[in-house]
Amino acid sequence: MKIAVIGAKGLPAKQGGIEHHCEELYSRMVKQGHEVDLFARSSYTNSLSLQTDNIDGVRTISLPCLNVKGMDALLSSALGAIASLGTRYDIVHFHALGPSLFTWLPKIASTAKVVVTCHGLDWQRCKWSKASSQLIYMGEKAAVRWADKMIVVSEDLRAYFQKTYSKETVYIPNAPSSFGEIDPNFTNGKSLGLTPGHYIVFTGRLVPEKCPDLLIEAF
Repeated sequence: MKIAVIGAKGLPAKQGGIEHHCEELYSRMVKQGHEVDLFARSSYTNSLSLQTDNIDGVRTISLPCLNVKGMDALLSSALGAIASLGTRYDIVHFHALGPSLFTWLPKIASTAKVVVTCHGLDWQRCKWSKASSQLIYMGEKAAVRWADKMIVVSEDLRAYFQKTYSKETVYIPNAPSSFGEIDPNFTNGKSLGLTPGHYIVFTGRLVPEKCPDLLIEAF
């Protein structure tokens, strides 16, 4: 299959869960014989606009952007959706709800199937202004209406779309690509003067919706 990807900032992944998700997913799909074009933001890849780079077999196409919070994602997603019309893709895969605002373009103007992966209800996040949250929420509505298939990464998201829209989704949870080396004797920790069982590890953004305070309370 020939697949277009819209919504990721770019490759290789520097930061961001979606970018790491895409890096792991599409490099594997390429090895299975699929062709993948990922429309990226030039502000993230540090490449010239319309420059094409091969990242682990994934053709990464850097698009012009506005390095302004919110506008960058909106513009690159719109341009990616338009650019996807110039090639006969089998699937146009949108990531996140904001970029999904443009799912209608490939749906009505091409023969490609449209797939959306929802990584979270981004319009609920505190970092967005009311206007930005409303646009992201409109992207959610567009995804429900135009996507041939929706993928969610949690059971809560699956329940949300079922309850809110009576929309059936496909649940595919995220997982680490490797668990790394196991150290059952806590040798590395002891070498640093640490005591087993006295610590918790939190890896994530320090924002209210991640609830690190509940983790501390539970500990």
